[in-house]
Amino acid sequence: MRTLRAGRQLAMLFVTYSIALSRHIADNLVVLNKGKIVDYGPTAQVLENPTHEYTRAADCRRAEVLSRQVPGRAVKSGPARCATMGSNSRF
Repeated sequence: MRTLRAGRQLAMLFVTYSIALSRHIADNLVVLNKGKIVDYGPTAQVLENPTHEYTRAADCRRAEVLSRQVPGRAVKSGPARCATMGSNSRF
């Protein structure tokens, strides 16, 4: 997608539930929660320093899912903030 976008000088709107995928696709990221923008900015900035609980929970959930998908392999854990969120974090 990046090659197509760059080669044809296209703008894209890519909608996904996968915050991990957005890291690889988007230059800028908008995070919506219940139809309202809760985080917005350059993708790396939003994912490294999320300002809203919903974005933090989504990134922690991604790390949790990854750890279950690779049994027997060490998977890099989620951000340190995930340890303090507890298992009741919902997004």
